[in-house]
Amino acid sequence: MVRSIAKLRAAVLACVFLTAAPPVLAAQRPDPLGQLVAEALRTNLGLEGERLAERRVAAEVREARRLVCSRATRASAASRTSAT
Repeated sequence: MVRSIAKLRAAVLACVFLTAAPPVLAAQRPDPLGQLVAEALRTNLGLEGERLAERRVAAEVREARRLVCSRATRASAASRTSAT
């Protein structure tokens, strides 16, 4: 009788472990959407690079305008002082 109880406990424990195993095994399988997610991230990083390039170009345009305006202001001031 003691042996049959021990066998029953062992069988119950085995069933518990076997029913708990599939989620663990499922978690170890590769994500079916993993490639799509990786592609989306790569694409978004590409878009981010384009956004950064646009910001850089806009900053360069602002700098060029600032230089042109400051030269025009100096030239205008110089022409006013030479005219008086």
